[in-house]
Amino acid sequence: MKIIYLKHSEINFEKYNNCIEQSLQSRIYALSWYLSIVSPGWELLMADDYSYVMPIPIKKKFLLSRNIIQSSGCQQLGIFSTKEIDAQIFTEFIDAIPAKSFDLRFNSNNFFQHPKSGICTNYILDLNQSYDNIRTKYKKERVRILETAQDVVFEKSDKIEFYWDFISENCNSNRDSHNLKKFESIFKEASDRRLLEVQVVKDTANRLKASVCLIKWRKRLYYLFPASVQQQSLSYLLDECILKYANNELILDFVASSSPVTARFIESFGAVFEPYPRLMKK
Repeated sequence: MKIIYLKHSEINFEKYNNCIEQSLQSRIYALSWYLSIVSPGWELLMADDYSYVMPIPIKKKFLLSRNIIQSSGCQQLGIFSTKEIDAQIFTEFIDAIPAKSFDLRFNSNNFFQHPKSGICTNYILDLNQSYDNIRTKYKKERVRILETAQDVVFEKSDKIEFYWDFISENCNSNRDSHNLKKFESIFKEASDRRLLEVQVVKDTANRLKASVCLIKWRKRLYYLFPASVQQQSLSYLLDECILKYANNELILDFVASSSPVTARFIESFGAVFEPYPRLMKK
């Protein structure tokens, strides 16, 4: 297989996006518009006229220096294809990475063995079942919290602007200004593309208590930037999202970190561990 390295200006974005959209491994992070926000100037490894693609995230340090490293907000990349990816293809793509050192996180559909590979943490919930069935898997303490819900109002919008101040002040992670600006750009672009839904919970005095941004792409619903003044309100909101999307052929993707606190919260709703590979070379 001949693997071609392409600089950003050399990429055929129409062919590239077609491959991402049709691939078995499709992830929102790999779409050209998303990558251009989180990793301006990203590059590409490509084979068989865009039947196999591997986006290369770039982080520029100095004018003539760039690192191959995935930034926050871009959990899973790796190799995407409309064809089968076997062990030999993985080896050839990894050997073709245009750097002596790199830090890359592949998607959960990429399975390969490498002496420098490790496992990262994500959690997902299969929504292709009834809400009642999903709820039977909730932990008892989560059910008790949900039973205390009263005088709460749920609301949704496809516009991020109405809630951004609340989100930026109360988000549970990624608090630095650079990440906030980056995610605001992602959400605005997703809104323009009609992929975004902001779910919020308010009290009866119309005060915001919790919010979450949902981006729907293919068969995944990405749960992004949860924000709350108290975790109890976030419990109500997540349960409402599950109720709304249950019985749909969707995976609720929590884009989870390795934080034990986050893991316990997500697992209490019946979410299951979804590992994905990380490959580092120094």
